[in-house]
Amino acid sequence: MDHITDIFLQILLSILLGGLIGIDRELKRKPGGLRTHILICLGSSFLMIISRYISGETGDPSRIAAQVVSGIGFIGAGVIMKYGFNIKGITTASTIWIVTAIGLGIGAKLYWESILITFFSWIILFVVNKIEHRFFEGDEFKILVIDSKSIDLVDEDIKQKLNKFNLKTKTLEIEKIINKNKTRYQFLINIPRNLDLDKVIKELNNLKKIQKISVIERE
Repeated sequence: MDHITDIFLQILLSILLGGLIGIDRELKRKPGGLRTHILICLGSSFLMIISRYISGETGDPSRIAAQVVSGIGFIGAGVIMKYGFNIKGITTASTIWIVTAIGLGIGAKLYWESILITFFSWIILFVVNKIEHRFFEGDEFKILVIDSKSIDLVDEDIKQKLNKFNLKTKTLEIEKIINKNKTRYQFLINIPRNLDLDKVIKELNNLKKIQKISVIERE
């Protein structure tokens, strides 16, 4: 009965702790979200349980665990993508790696240690993230697409608005559709990490005849 209780506790802890880490990724709409982190934590925990069971009293329970640590790198690598000058997914790969470690810890019955690591991981994901955005600069390159209901608006008018936020811009394309009296502008913009992009879009919307504004990742 004690064995069943242990298994039940390990399953619940794996779901809870893996889910807590996954919440951050889910809220930020990252590729590896809530379900991914729960399943990885649950799987690594059970593999550690199997390893302990197979090894018995005299075997080495770290053998399967070592393969889990090596194998999880393939999943982590799968969420890292390069978009133009930007690299995305490194933090998600790190959280996948940490929930694997938490799952192994749960499977090894290191319950309080696993809870403690989850707690500090939460602090890093939520608190340190805010500190980074507040005090450290890190630029991103994105493409700003603006649709105008007029062919009279020129790119210099848009650049004047962007210059208020000290944004470095480069005009990529201006497409004028004369018969529909429409113009589409595409700018490459260098966005500081601590800049609120919503304020930039709000300022651009003050221009007359702006129909649509969108920001896309540069490929």
